[in-house]
Amino acid sequence: MLSSDLQKYANGAPVPGPFQVNATDVQAATNFSSGTTASGTLTQNTGETVIFTGTGSAGNADIVNNDGGATRFYDNSTAASANITNNGTLQFSDNASGGQAQIVTNGGAVTVFTDSAVAGAAGATLTNNGTTIFLDQSGTGGSAVVNNQTGELHLAGNSTIGGAFDNSGLVVAGSTANLGTGLVVNNATGNMLLRETASAGSATLANSGTLVFTGNSTANAATINNNQTGMAAFLGASNAGIGSQLTNDGQLYFGENASAGQSIIRTQAGGQTIFYGSASGGTAALRVANGGLLDISLLDTAGLSIGALTSDVGSVVALGSKTLTVGSTNQQPMVVSGLQDGGLGGGTGGSLTKVGTSELELTGTNSYTGLTRVEAGRLKAASADAFAPLSGVVLAAGSELDIGAWDQTIGSLAGAGSVILGNVPNRLTIGTNNQSSEFSGDFQADGGIIKVGTGTLTLSGTSTNTGDSRVEAGTLRVNGSFAQSPLTVAGGTLAGSGAVGDTHVLAGGTINPGSGSNLTIASDLLLDAGAVYRVDITGTGSDSLTVGNTATIGGATLALGDFTTPDPTGSYVILSAATITGSFVFDPYDYAFLLPELDQGSTAITLTIARNGLRFSDIALTPNQRAAATALEGFAPADPVFAALLTANATDARRFYELGGGEAHAAASTVSQRSFGLFADSLKPSRRASLNGIVEQRSAGTAVGTALDVGFDTPTVTQTGWVAPLGGLGTLASDGNGGAVNWTSGGLAAGYEIASETGTGHTVVGFGLGTIASSATIDQRLSSIAGQGYYAGLYGQWREGPAWLDGQLAYGANHIETSRGLEIGGLSRTATADYWTQTLGAGLEARYEFELAHNLFVGPVASLDVGWTGHGGATETGAGTLNQTIAPSDQWKVDAGIGVAARYDMPLDDGANLSVVGKALWQHSFVDGANAQTVSLAGGGGPFVVSGASPGQDRLRLVAGVEYQPSPDVILSLDYAATLGGSEMSHAARLALRVKF
Repeated sequence: MLSSDLQKYANGAPVPGPFQVNATDVQAATNFSSGTTASGTLTQNTGETVIFTGTGSAGNADIVNNDGGATRFYDNSTAASANITNNGTLQFSDNASGGQAQIVTNGGAVTVFTDSAVAGAAGATLTNNGTTIFLDQSGTGGSAVVNNQTGELHLAGNSTIGGAFDNSGLVVAGSTANLGTGLVVNNATGNMLLRETASAGSATLANSGTLVFTGNSTANAATINNNQTGMAAFLGASNAGIGSQLTNDGQLYFGENASAGQSIIRTQAGGQTIFYGSASGGTAALRVANGGLLDISLLDTAGLSIGALTSDVGSVVALGSKTLTVGSTNQQPMVVSGLQDGGLGGGTGGSLTKVGTSELELTGTNSYTGLTRVEAGRLKAASADAFAPLSGVVLAAGSELDIGAWDQTIGSLAGAGSVILGNVPNRLTIGTNNQSSEFSGDFQADGGIIKVGTGTLTLSGTSTNTGDSRVEAGTLRVNGSFAQSPLTVAGGTLAGSGAVGDTHVLAGGTINPGSGSNLTIASDLLLDAGAVYRVDITGTGSDSLTVGNTATIGGATLALGDFTTPDPTGSYVILSAATITGSFVFDPYDYAFLLPELDQGSTAITLTIARNGLRFSDIALTPNQRAAATALEGFAPADPVFAALLTANATDARRFYELGGGEAHAAASTVSQRSFGLFADSLKPSRRASLNGIVEQRSAGTAVGTALDVGFDTPTVTQTGWVAPLGGLGTLASDGNGGAVNWTSGGLAAGYEIASETGTGHTVVGFGLGTIASSATIDQRLSSIAGQGYYAGLYGQWREGPAWLDGQLAYGANHIETSRGLEIGGLSRTATADYWTQTLGAGLEARYEFELAHNLFVGPVASLDVGWTGHGGATETGAGTLNQTIAPSDQWKVDAGIGVAARYDMPLDDGANLSVVGKALWQHSFVDGANAQTVSLAGGGGPFVVSGASPGQDRLRLVAGVEYQPSPDVILSLDYAATLGGSEMSHAARLALRVKF
């Protein structure tokens, strides 16, 4: 933003110098003392000096200082009417004066004014193309100063500008320098810097170039016109002064810690006034014309406070996400338009705060989306829709919001002030930002309000407005008095414990006092067909309506709402009026345990609620539902869970029984068993490693024998290490009692085995370790299960000719975490628990092979598996009285299977071998597969048993696999298994690498 020269001095570079007279200068000088006057032409070359002292005068001489030459004026000497061309050094000190001389300082030359010297009187000119410096108490006097493009002019000390000043170069004012009272022109190429404590005085400053205030400098009382090409900036801790006037047609910046002070700033069409960093507005009065821009979006602080603001229609006041505070000087009038989010810094949620006792009027379009705070005085609309339609308005006590003579819209309303609604039919629309708020102030005059949006507007004050009001969406809660405004409820809800005027509820509208409140209708109530009167019942009573005159019920619906009492039974007067005509449509909610009845009289309507005699368990349809319902019946009547069930319908109650039963803990054992099975299935040797020989082709055209007598040369004892990634997923369908379970598992197993040959026999023994992560969901029960299991096992294989026998023994420990969602009515809780399950299992599989064709073997297979799963006790947290205590539990299983297995061995041309295997096994469980769990609820009712979904006792297991042996020492295998049962379908896969060593 600043030129390099300007930036150098802004950063604190010193004034050039010092400039001193040395002894040789004085000795070699031509001296004009008191009473003498120079004439003719005086030329000073290198080492030559002319000195004027006393009252000496340069008269009308032509003085030329060449490079290295010097002319010096001391005491009270004067340059008179001389023409001075300076290419060396020109000095005025003490009380010396330039008189009416014409002084030109060329490039490379230096002219210095010190002490109290002045550049001259009216008629004198000082033209600078080099360096000119004013120090101490010196100044330009009445001389006209022209600082050309190559010139550098410094004002330091207490120096001042007195006469006309025209700058096209660089001007630096520091210390306590002052720009005086004259006209200062900074042209398009000009750069002016005021630093330290320099002041613009009361000068008139016309800027078309760059004008910068920094340090603690000030514009003081100057008049600054920042033209279209001009850039003016207040930086550092500078300020715009007291009473200064800035007219901005170009760019005006306030940055760092600068302040607008007590200035008046006018931003014209095309002008931009921008605040950034930690700049402040002081008590300045800002005025923005049509086409002008005021932007505070770049501020690092929360916002900007100024004394006053006026912005014309067509102007832009960009707030970004900042707050603009106006009105501290109580200036009148203030008319503002163009307030909006965004700006150079972007951002949304810009806000306006009105302070001071004056009135601020909004006109045109204002679209900011943050808050509008009125701390004092009045905020008034000066045109239709002048208020920011999404802004929430907050009125401090004693402040006012005036909609003027037009309809207005605001986002929300809060606070304790007053809203002036003007005349009929003017109305204020409230609620477009969908926020809920409370307004304890009052509405006045003849207009009305319209409630829109999804939020709740709570009115707790006493209002006197008489215009028509309307509820279209959300909730209007009247806890104070809104009794003089006729009210139409076309949509949304009318609620509260206060008083309203004549009320007409249309189809689609709802009246619901809420929380057992009584809402007073001052005169008449009309409820159309399709309207709803919703009644809540609490521990202190029910919602009710008191109508001062006539209640006309034109087929409206009576609906029962929230019951927040443990025992809602009793009789409740829900509507009273001088006269009641018509009746409600009352279709009682399908309560499972309550019997509501309605007595519709001519002056009162009474609702009676009684128990219907059914227990919670009487409506249960499944064993799990019945067990949970019996326990829930034992809860204290004051428990919110009991109250929620008491007021539920049968469908919701049954669902809650299922949620509260705790099937996740029964299903956790099922998930542990499936993860354990995934590991146990990996504890088997390679089929190829178990062969003594296979039919293979060593080279082209060479036939070899059967799989039982030909193969790789195999040592008597071989050792093999293996690693196998594992994965599985499955679904256990609901059996009508337990919910459906969806599970996934994935992990890694690794092991070591030793194989030995004994004639035609082959024996393998080995061990394996593994870890498997699993997860499961019971979506119907809002439950989830996560497990991390750790496993170890032993396995072996024996083969004698075509007979095979495999066996394994494994143990697993699985850390289980459960989460159960519990929902009914407005009650929502989550119960969590964690505990360990243990699983121990052993299995045998026997098969016999027949070679049906070359390298194709088929034969019967039979299996027997025995397993045990159990866990210790645990207690849930997070759900209050619905937390369960989980009893220790265990379960045995015994499965037997019979089926057929097949294997095809195929030698490949490259010397590798490939085997394809398959197996179909029908399995029967001698124990019902449904896992059962005993639990008890913290709220009471005693222990009960809940069962997970049963996988059934019969299932088909299909296995397919392929093994590839690229060399005698390496085997790769891929296996897939599917389990298909009446209610279960699962899939598992294993990829294994085996290496002999």
